[in-house]
Amino acid sequence: MDFDIVLRSGLYGSSTKVGVISIGNANVDVTASFAGSLHILEMGDHFDDYLVTGHFPALMSGPVTAPKPFGRLIWKHPSMDVMGNFGEAIFASVYTRHYGAANSEIVHIHQPVGSGFRFRCPDFLVAPVSIFAQDVSNFGSTIPTTLDFIPAECKATLSNSYERAYAKNAAEQLAAFWKKSLGMNPSYPVGYGIASVMSRYPSPTVTLTYFWPKANMATKLQAALSKKKLRIRKVLGCLHDSAI
Repeated sequence: MDFDIVLRSGLYGSSTKVGVISIGNANVDVTASFAGSLHILEMGDHFDDYLVTGHFPALMSGPVTAPKPFGRLIWKHPSMDVMGNFGEAIFASVYTRHYGAANSEIVHIHQPVGSGFRFRCPDFLVAPVSIFAQDVSNFGSTIPTTLDFIPAECKATLSNSYERAYAKNAAEQLAAFWKKSLGMNPSYPVGYGIASVMSRYPSPTVTLTYFWPKANMATKLQAALSKKKLRIRKVLGCLHDSAI
């Protein structure tokens, strides 16, 4: 199946098709092995691994270290959502095959222990940052050279009609990550991230929404993230080409 790769600047910014990637069963098997956080098998195998042996495969380690209090996800989890694994696996295919990142540069993370729903976090921290920087430069912007990674959240939906809503939900998870990271380190560079949404109809598409701060908005963005209640509209209003 051929997927169009579409790049968008901000939730409501301009978008452009940047490539096409052909993905089949074999590709998904390979990328899901290291990028899918959920352990998905045939039902009999599920029963054995989930309930009898308690065996869950280890995930690949990588060069990216998650900032405290987040941690690297070490083991796959029991699955409640097959579509979610598709979103992760197809994003990994795009990032490794189209952009040339190594498998080990897509690192799963998990939220702080005991943090609750309010501090949900994205699926991955991805490197090298030069991939993100090059795409951002095509929109006429630059990013700091001090960034070690870019957080990325992946979603999957059958209909393209829901793509932007899924991207906004992904942005909320990115913002929760920025908020928690900023609380731990006041100088943490917030506002940079990727929301990847795979959609199937009317045509297979992977939309990569890139987020980065507008010029001279760093202080306002930090203030929005420092509020006790996270208001995504105020956060998005500080990001490039996010017209709310």
